[in-house]
Amino acid sequence: MEAWLVKASDFIGFVKGCNHPLPEYIVVPRIVKGSKTWSAVHPRLAKETPCFDFPVSVAGPSARFLSPVDAAQRLRRNCASGVCRAALELLDALASAVGWDSVGVTGSLAYSPEQADDIDIVVYGYGKVLEAYRVLAELRGSGLTRPYLGRGHAWSREDRLLHAKLARKRLLFGVFQGYEYNVRLVTCTSPAPCTRVRSLGHIEVRGRLCSALGFTTPAHYMLCTTGGHRVHIVTYRLRYSELPLGVMLEVRGLRQELCGRELVTPDHGGYIRIVGYGAGRSH
Repeated sequence: MEAWLVKASDFIGFVKGCNHPLPEYIVVPRIVKGSKTWSAVHPRLAKETPCFDFPVSVAGPSARFLSPVDAAQRLRRNCASGVCRAALELLDALASAVGWDSVGVTGSLAYSPEQADDIDIVVYGYGKVLEAYRVLAELRGSGLTRPYLGRGHAWSREDRLLHAKLARKRLLFGVFQGYEYNVRLVTCTSPAPCTRVRSLGHIEVRGRLCSALGFTTPAHYMLCTTGGHRVHIVTYRLRYSELPLGVMLEVRGLRQELCGRELVTPDHGGYIRIVGYGAGRSH
């Protein structure tokens, strides 16, 4: 599922999402022929699937997969660096609330822990992610973590401006024992077959954020426009997480149709921009 490590002959990447063209899985590359990449598609793995109407990278059963839970257990058996020890301490704090079978590591700690310089964690299960978010709030309230004020990895100018306005209240990003961390809270616990999504072109919408489940991956938002319409926003990118209720947004994204419902995702060539503030709290 989301954040599982996948290895092939010249490729290291991560599974993206919980819905896939089974028995193949949608993946995003991270290391190609020994070099790090932020491209969303690996040319050799790109193909059209029932999930989208444009090519995405997929990996089949012949690839090697490693769950974040197993990666964390492997890290526990061989932990020599400062970032590794910090990661295990943060994992322990989360596992005390959700159990070790629901929390693990992804990112460089999963594929090259000896070279890692930041902490990527994932938690699975709807009830578990609620508890994990509570723990992150307690850690921030006690001063054990600090806000992340950096520029992100491969973020656009719009992404950096958005984070600058939200950084001090964000819990999924932070700094723990001097190391940058991020936490993905994934509600699903098993993969499912995807349903075809039809792309309807890019669109820009403005409105007030009137409903939010913004701390999960994917995050779900409802934008109430001035014309009285409600627009469903879905994103898998942490940079668009934890948006506060009541804020006025401009969203550019890909308009898609899924099972007769329309949604907009900024993940493909889009952005989210704060254009004003109103009443409300995030939840």
